Amino acid sequence: DLLWPISSLLVRISIIEREVTDPKALEYFGFYKEQTERLHHIVTELINLTRIKKWKVRHNSINFADLIERCIRQYQFLPNYDQIDFRVEVQEELSYFSDELTITTIIQNLIENAVKYANINQATCWVKVSVVKEEKQLLICVEDNGIGIKEEYQPRIFEMFFRANDSGEGSGLGLYILKNAVDKLHGEIMLRSAYGKGSLFCIELPLQMSEATSAELQRDAESG
Repeated sequence: DLLWPISSLLVRISIIEREVTDPKALEYFGFYKEQTERLHHIVTELINLTRIKKWKVRHNSINFADLIERCIRQYQFLPNYDQIDFRVEVQEELSYFSDELTITTIIQNLIENAVKYANINQATCWVKVSVVKEEKQLLICVEDNGIGIKEEYQPRIFEMFFRANDSGEGSGLGLYILKNAVDKLHGEIMLRSAYGKGSLFCIELPLQMSEATSAELQRDAESG
């Protein structure tokens, strides 16, 4: 009910941008478009949060290399995207079964956060995404050399609508959604951040299924 009229407004704005030629009018509609897009993003994130809370976990084989690549491409419209060097490291022959929707939500929010708060005033901006399976857990880590998070804000960054940056970017929902997604999979979040130097988020997820169950699911997936 909320998303449809907002989407309709964005369609009408795109028509105005094509048909109106007056520079001052286009400037005013530019402000209008910016706020409408922000509202669209907030409503979309609230919908995603509702889905996470109600979604029944389904275990499937996760192809992390493909999933991470899709998540990175999704944010190519963000202002800092073209200035970032993305580095992806996925453990070879990694076999892991979990809920793909929830895993995607986790990686999306980590990458979006890293891109939004990149420090473009330096020679090289980079975001490193790595996935490795240890003896009792899976580690999904996203590290960057962005603007970082002030120490006094770090205990609150997973609160709903809390923003650690006063630049006006973001809705304060991304990391809250991340926390809910990680909780859904009974995982933990580790954060290490230094203001002005960058951040490291590591998600620890349990290896919940036995090898026999994993093998059975793998056979089902291969047989279609």
